[in-house]
Amino acid sequence: MVLTLALVWWTALGLVAASLSWVLALVAIRLVREARGRTLIARRSAVTRAMLGMLSGDQAAADRMAPYIRHPQLMAEAIMEFQGLIRGADQERVLSELCAMGAPSILKGRLRRGSREGRLVCLEALAVLDDDEAREALWSATRQHDPQVRHLAFQALAHGEGSPSLDPVLKEIARDPAQPSRLLIEVLRRAVVADTADALARLADPALPPSERALIVEALGSAGDYRLIPAIAAHAKHAEPEVRAAAVRGLGLLQHPMSEPTLATALIDPAWPVRAAAAEACGMASFGGLSEPLAALLSDEEWWVRFRAGEALARLGEVGVRRLQHAAASDDPQAQRVAAMALAERNL
Repeated sequence: MVLTLALVWWTALGLVAASLSWVLALVAIRLVREARGRTLIARRSAVTRAMLGMLSGDQAAADRMAPYIRHPQLMAEAIMEFQGLIRGADQERVLSELCAMGAPSILKGRLRRGSREGRLVCLEALAVLDDDEAREALWSATRQHDPQVRHLAFQALAHGEGSPSLDPVLKEIARDPAQPSRLLIEVLRRAVVADTADALARLADPALPPSERALIVEALGSAGDYRLIPAIAAHAKHAEPEVRAAAVRGLGLLQHPMSEPTLATALIDPAWPVRAAAAEACGMASFGGLSEPLAALLSDEEWWVRFRAGEALARLGEVGVRRLQHAAASDDPQAQRVAAMALAERNL
């Protein structure tokens, strides 16, 4: 009995000691983190003050920067903060001094180690520096294993000098063609707009995968060049619905009357994504002459098509509103609901 009670007491004491140790460990970890946070804030403030010193022509500012230049994430965060504070020639002068001190090389070394968060902020800082060494580092980042790092590197390159051409962007998209990131789609759009001749040459290749063809065709609509309408409209007859829908969206971006016959055909396309895209494009271009086929889509079997048709009619002005009012008063429950919703959203 005595042994049992002693065992219970010793067990209880052990549990109490373990609990106290755990609490003390948590307190110690918190204190360490707070101390690190204060140190980081102080260092970042010192780097920012040194940058402002460079801005004012202080000869000793570079010496004050020297202890921190070897800390890539600290420098990257300070560069991003400084970029938000100062613009124009003053910013360029300070960034040029940082490049001369070897900042791009330091940031480049951080791209292959450490946390993803640290690598991403270093990528953003390299994009701000935008010198030859920084661009070389960004290109090297496009070959990393982490897709988020690669895509952000492509985006950074697209916003600087020597932006990526269509070829490397398409190769990157081909690594995951089923779901390309929004970053890559925007980079591809910029590449297409920058060189529409290259884009048209690729569309002439019958072996081009439909997913890539669709991205290029839609991006052509962002170029704002009406001479591209025939090439885009030709893809509205493509065998793949994905490509037809992309062509219709591209025409919607251009908003030219020459596109109206193509969009009229797309409104009765067998594939519902094409009909939905066509309805949206008609609304964007304000093609009032297509109000009748748009009104017919208010009874479409697909809800998304009906919704897009209602939105488009509401954007057509008086002619579209009359179509919606007629549908709202009809006996067709599907058309009635969509039309009433489109009218209510605009307080009509």
